Order: sequence, then structure tokens, then C-alpha cells
Amino acid sequence: MKGFTIYINDKKVNIAIKHGVSMIIVDQTCDKFCITVSGLDIERQEHQWWVRQDLTIGDKIRIVATEMEESDLPVKRTIIDRRNLYRRYSELKERLTKKGLKIFFNGEEIDVSSDFGVSLMECTKSEKEQSVANLVGIDREKNTYTWLNSLMNTGDVIDMEIAELNRSSVPISVEKFFSEREKSNQEKSDEMWAKDLADYYALEKLLKEEGFL
Repeated sequence: MKGFTIYINDKKVNIAIKHGVSMIIVDQTCDKFCITVSGLDIERQEHQWWVRQDLTIGDKIRIVATEMEESDLPVKRTIIDRRNLYRRYSELKERLTKKGLKIFFNGEEIDVSSDFGVSLMECTKSEKEQSVANLVGIDREKNTYTWLNSLMNTGDVIDMEIAELNRSSVPISVEKFFSEREKSNQEKSDEMWAKDLADYYALEKLLKEEGFL
């Protein structure tokens, strides 16, 4: 896993957290310097510390990004209050879990969440006696998404259900509307959403194991 090797003069510390955040902070208050090597383990839901050390003139620090099989054991661990975890879990669940449309067609499940300002499931029959099923959506940036565009044969069935959804299925096509700047903002938003979702599932697993859910 990815981590850091930190050299403080002759001292060497390897840190890595598989699911969480590692931090190396060198701070100055007035004329005092200090280095802190710590992290947050999302899976264990605990703060971890490896180093908290004052620095003086002549001290040298080197930080190397590296791959390692395992981290040095932290010298201190603090378990996060489970009541705070449950509040965080509830906030994430409310933000990430939305109502949406769950559709089943010819053995395929398609999910469309309420992230889309407009979504439409449409079945039509043309003058040529061809039946067509279309499922499209338009998001708040006016991008158009298509999940289903298929002929319906005699006997084909579409089942629909209003359900709680975390996210929509991958569309078969997307017509982009936004500018490059808006695209960059959207990518950052997607990254934040993915991080929140990973935290949500990790919290759910831990809280279930400990009987809170």
C-alpha cells in the first residue's frame, strides 16, 4: 500500500493507512518548531499517532512517498466516540441515499436517482407497429443521459419501483452540455462523492459489527 517513510535525523518511521488519511505536519508557533506524524484510520475508526516531537536548529527531515507491505505500529491510538460516528453515518446516509427509479427490463436492472432534475421512462408504439422503451434523464447542468433505448417485443415486460438509491447506473450515452471549467468542477464533485460513499460504507460495516445498526 502507498505510504510515507519519514527520516528525522537518524530516526526512521514508516506510515501507511489502507483506508484513511496519513498526515505529516511541521508547524511553527513563535520560534518553536514541531513535527507531528499521525493519521485517521476509517476502517478502525481511530486516530493514530507515530511521532510528536519538538525540533531545534540542525534537525533534518526527509519525507519519501513509497510502497510498503505494512506500516510501523502507532505509538498511540484513540478510538473515535461511536456516538459521533453514528451522527456522521446518519448525515452521510441522508446526503447519499436518495429516492429514485429502479427499472427491470429483460433481466437488466437500471437505477436512476433523484440527482437528475428530470427523468423520463417512456414506452411508445410507432405507426409501423414497433414498440420502443426509452429511459432518459437531464441533470442540473443540462447534460442528457440515456440508459435505455430498445425495441419491445411481444411479451417483454418492464417492472418499475420507487426505491432508495445511492447512485444511478452507468448510462449508455451522455450528451455533455457544460464548459471545460464546469467539467473540472464536476470531476471534483465526483471525487468528493466517491470519498463520502467509501466513508459511508466503512462506517456502516463498523457500526453493524458493533451492534449500533
